[in-house]
Amino acid sequence: MKVFGNFGSLLLTFLVAASAQAEGEAASEARQGILPVPDFSGDLWDRNYLTGDWAGTRDEWAAKGIQFDAEYYQYVQDVVDGGVASGDQWGGKANYRLHLDLDRMGVMSGSTLYVRFDARWGDGVIGRTGQLLPANEAFLIPVDFDDLERETWGTLTALTFTHFFAPNFAVFGGQIDMMDGDPNEFAGGRGDTQFLNYSMMYAAPTAIVPASTLGAGALYMPNEHVTIATQVVSATDTSFNSFEEGYNRFSDGQIWATALMTQYRVRDLPGGFNATYLQWFNAEFTDIGSIAGALESTEDTSWLVALSGWQYLYTEESSTGPLDLTNKVPDLQGWGVFARLGFADKDTNPFSLTYSIGLGGRGVIPGRDNDLFGLGYFYNKAEDGNIVTDVGIEDDTQGFEAFYNVAITPAVKLAFDAQWLEATVPDTDDAWVLGSRLQLTF
Repeated sequence: MKVFGNFGSLLLTFLVAASAQAEGEAASEARQGILPVPDFSGDLWDRNYLTGDWAGTRDEWAAKGIQFDAEYYQYVQDVVDGGVASGDQWGGKANYRLHLDLDRMGVMSGSTLYVRFDARWGDGVIGRTGQLLPANEAFLIPVDFDDLERETWGTLTALTFTHFFAPNFAVFGGQIDMMDGDPNEFAGGRGDTQFLNYSMMYAAPTAIVPASTLGAGALYMPNEHVTIATQVVSATDTSFNSFEEGYNRFSDGQIWATALMTQYRVRDLPGGFNATYLQWFNAEFTDIGSIAGALESTEDTSWLVALSGWQYLYTEESSTGPLDLTNKVPDLQGWGVFARLGFADKDTNPFSLTYSIGLGGRGVIPGRDNDLFGLGYFYNKAEDGNIVTDVGIEDDTQGFEAFYNVAITPAVKLAFDAQWLEATVPDTDDAWVLGSRLQLTF
């Protein structure tokens, strides 16, 4: 892969620079850096990473600005009743993430580089449930809209450079992983740690948003509780394309996306709210990939609005600062509620309206402080005329999902999941889907 060759040369350059910088400043004070340094220590039953601190080497690298981790997932799901086809399906995926704190490395002040590779193998229940959106969103990544279960040993899904001109203002660009948008304390996690169904983690109209694409943007944080981000990206997914191929297709359509993310407190209980607006320009929708299938709209512009919120109703611990919504788990031991609403241009989007509601939390069973749970309901209104299908689909569909994620150790988690999904495809019974997910963090 051409991209991998370019990345390898780039990574080698940074590692050599970091080593030289570390040797040159051995007697000087360590740089503070931009990224927080994770805690890799602890014994096998208490640490957050299975492989620990690598006899101190991992801690030493992190102190010099180099952080690497990997996650492995194994899934089994079974359409036990209804749907298009029954039977259990096995599959797995892995992701490899490298964070380079270029400030701490002494390479470039105020800058970071984020690199992510995703791999996938096996089979899923996509196309078996009778709904357009997948019962296991996590198994989609890395996504190939022409083959939603395409296997790969690993493909580049993020290579994003960020530079802070001030502590509260930064610009970024490169290949951007779009799946971390709309973070939610109880209904996020990319399908890795909480809900599995796409409709429980994202507004359904986002099914036409690329998972990984080229673009650039800026973010502004007026205070620690508010973040405003705006970016312009290609409307074409580049998960399996080189930079050159992705750049050449940038003219095929662009998306301008702006999001407001805020956190607050109600009677000292944390809560949060997100508002996102997306606008498509110069887009050829018949050539844009979609999880729901091929599109047939002749329009060249579109829009989408997504709103979401979450609120703790009970916690066993207090917190003064904003919570980390990127770690894919509830930060506090307790429980709360969430809601999500989305609506879009009905002439260009497979889904014109969607909403979901539910509750979730962590550590509600005595002695099980790190176990996660969630229970939710979703509703999607589909626009049959915007999807290329051989048969019509139902205009309205809904579903329920419940999961419980057992923390065997902080680095080993086993989840059990149950879903009831109303059929979208005509002459198909509603589906009951049972499944499990094993997560290992290295």
